Amino acid sequence: MNVDRPLVEIGLPALGAVVALVCLLFGLRAGKRQRLVDNLPTSKTTGVFIGLVELKGTAEAEQPLVSYLTEARCVHYAWKVEESWSRTVTETYTDSDGKQQTRTRTESGWTTVAEGGEGIPFYLQDECGVIRIQPAGAKLEPQTLLRETCGRSDPLYYGKGPDSAVPDSDHRRRFVEQAIPLHAPLFVVGQARERDDVVAPEIVADDRAPLFLISTRSEQQVSHEFRAGFWLLGLLGLVLAPGAFLAREVMLHRDPALDQWLFVGVALVFLVAWLLGWVWMGRR
Repeated sequence: MNVDRPLVEIGLPALGAVVALVCLLFGLRAGKRQRLVDNLPTSKTTGVFIGLVELKGTAEAEQPLVSYLTEARCVHYAWKVEESWSRTVTETYTDSDGKQQTRTRTESGWTTVAEGGEGIPFYLQDECGVIRIQPAGAKLEPQTLLRETCGRSDPLYYGKGPDSAVPDSDHRRRFVEQAIPLHAPLFVVGQARERDDVVAPEIVADDRAPLFLISTRSEQQVSHEFRAGFWLLGLLGLVLAPGAFLAREVMLHRDPALDQWLFVGVALVFLVAWLLGWVWMGRR
């Protein structure tokens, strides 16, 4: 196989460095958010001050929504219907002897045939009172209320899906709905401000806030996910940074052992950057 040597010589390490840097930045962001979640004290709804706060309670609304697929009462929902398809394709190609040949292959996939959703401002209630949440702009982590695949004999197939079919349909549909149900326990991190209509705080999106999260998971589960992201992305970057140089040597048919100190050096540089970034972001 012919290799573009200049491209491999420079491009492969550069690509590895860029991807490793992206992993580093996203990993550090996850670590910073884990620190924030772990260190921010939980406030009661009656003790919220203007600024970044953490709250725990249940989702409440005077006029809740009704979700489309499961018809559950909720404050937010999103649903999607996908249809399975497959087809056999015949194509012409030239073989190694320069002769024209034909072959068949099967293509398959899923096509979204319907989707929708809705959300409303709602209240978070704890044992002390309530506070209004404006969810626009938040990272939402709803519950999965429905994830079901069925055929045409199932009432759900046409009852909640369209009457028409996609080309080459297998007549199988996948129904998925996620929602924040009414009375669901919530973990919220966001910016508090004073409401315009009454003397009371509310939680809203703010570009200056490091996080706006509305989750149906517990604080511990959220923290564990951020911690996992920090370590997994960091380790991935640690592998990719020297790995790009190793791949370059292999593609250029060089002996990788001759540059083993280069691989170690690149890995050490990444480790130092990871550590310095972690310390620096922890002080911000």
